[in-house]
Amino acid sequence: MKKEKIGLIGVGFLGKPLARKLTEEGYDVVGTTSREYDIMKDSVPENLKSCDIVIYDVPPLSDVEAVERCFQQFGKDQRFIYISSTSIFGPEAGPIDESYTPPENSPYAPVVLKLELVARNHFQQLCLLRFGGLYGNTETSKRHPVTFLAGRKNLKTGSEFLHLVHVEDCIEAILAVIEENFFPGEFNILSDLRITKKDYYSFIAKKLGLESPEYDEVVLKNPTNISNEKSKELLGLTYRNPLDYTID
Repeated sequence: MKKEKIGLIGVGFLGKPLARKLTEEGYDVVGTTSREYDIMKDSVPENLKSCDIVIYDVPPLSDVEAVERCFQQFGKDQRFIYISSTSIFGPEAGPIDESYTPPENSPYAPVVLKLELVARNHFQQLCLLRFGGLYGNTETSKRHPVTFLAGRKNLKTGSEFLHLVHVEDCIEAILAVIEENFFPGEFNILSDLRITKKDYYSFIAKKLGLESPEYDEVVLKNPTNISNEKSKELLGLTYRNPLDYTID
């Protein structure tokens, strides 16, 4: 039986490996890059609008109205996977799962939160995936936050819990949503590892031969600790351990 047509909008770092995986699984894949997205806010190509499922992963745009115009060109019953970020929860939300939604006036990643609401308000068949910080190697690039943090001083985030996710786990999550037809749905996608950022980035910097970042002592009363249990139970995910990361 012929599989469905999948549309990709943006999907930056995930783009090529995700498209390859979907094609290997027999899906008909069409899409556009984040740069090309700039010219389609007012005119979405017909080949994207005709897709059975659309995956949207574009860096947050301050022009929320432009994103809304883009979304309105799709039918409300379009099956739509919207890639968001766990950054909307901020550093002191305590233990949380998918039942928790930040208040609309949250100061943390306000544009990301607004765009989530735009997607929620338009799509009846929306699957919202909130990714932790991305890391991992692909055939075209390497990505790990420690490369941006190495050697930096006076960082304030050392007491926060780590919420990272490997790029391959993200791809597996998207594929599971499609295969099991989780529309509507909502999942936090992030690894099991919950140690402080100070402990993790000091360890991984030493492991990779980089200069360790230095953190100021900042006490958090109720550090954010995001659950991934729903994604493991319903999507069947087994997450990679960020402690195992290498650049080879």
